[in-house]
Amino acid sequence: MKKIDYTSLDVRLLRMFISVYDCQSVTKAAATLELTQSTVSHGLNQLRQIVQDDLFVQSGRSITATPKADVLIDKAREIIVAMQDFATPEQYNPMLDTSTFTIAASDYEIETIIKPLLKKLRVQAPLSTLHIAPARTQSQWANLLRSGEVDLVLSPTLDSSELDLVQTTLFSDREVCFYDPEYQSAPKTLAQYCQLPHAIMSFNNSQKTDIDVDLQRFGAKRKIVASAPNFSALASLIKGTDIIATMPSKLSESLFKEFAQTPAPFEVPPFEIVKIWHTRNRNSQRHIWLKNLIE
Repeated sequence: MKKIDYTSLDVRLLRMFISVYDCQSVTKAAATLELTQSTVSHGLNQLRQIVQDDLFVQSGRSITATPKADVLIDKAREIIVAMQDFATPEQYNPMLDTSTFTIAASDYEIETIIKPLLKKLRVQAPLSTLHIAPARTQSQWANLLRSGEVDLVLSPTLDSSELDLVQTTLFSDREVCFYDPEYQSAPKTLAQYCQLPHAIMSFNNSQKTDIDVDLQRFGAKRKIVASAPNFSALASLIKGTDIIATMPSKLSESLFKEFAQTPAPFEVPPFEIVKIWHTRNRNSQRHIWLKNLIE
């Protein structure tokens, strides 16, 4: 008998084999599978060549399984079940999850998003752990997601056309001027604003932010005297000084609650905070659950 590579075995042949075994009839099996009798007979012949056994032999007006068919039937059923499991979406139960959720965020997103999220996780996924990866520059977010180091990134909108990254908006905010009212007063004009000492938040020692780009449109430039790598350090740095900081307004509810605030004396466009993930997680039930938990 000609030997055929086992890789020619497929689910279609196994289903025919199981049906013929259960029905003890090619005709009945064909009807059950909604196939023609010749198709089932041809499939059985293929399977016979693969396993090198007759599988079924004539017994009066019916057929009977060979000893090898009796051995193979349970294996065939197991393969079908395994294939079904392979193609069935995972069933995720957050109450049983003992893994770590890793989210990249700055302390701004920690204050506005992560703190409420942690409360939900402790109730809905009590065995899990939350890890906050340090904030990076926008150019580094994509690599974090592609490497699998983080599950999600929370940040201002990525200025990127990366096709393997997906981002959806969570909320909008606008930057305002924060100052210590015991040492400084609110700038009323653009000229006053630029003359005052400023502190900025900078990951990489850059002395230019989006605010400075906006000022260039008005032909203006401010005086930057200090920078810090995160918002909490910046708030601590300028407290008790005459330095002002132009920061997201939602920080007035947390890190900058001890400061006075005023709108910037020039037009500052709003910005959006987004959640970003890699497309490989599009169908992950665990990942979908986490994304839906973040509002």
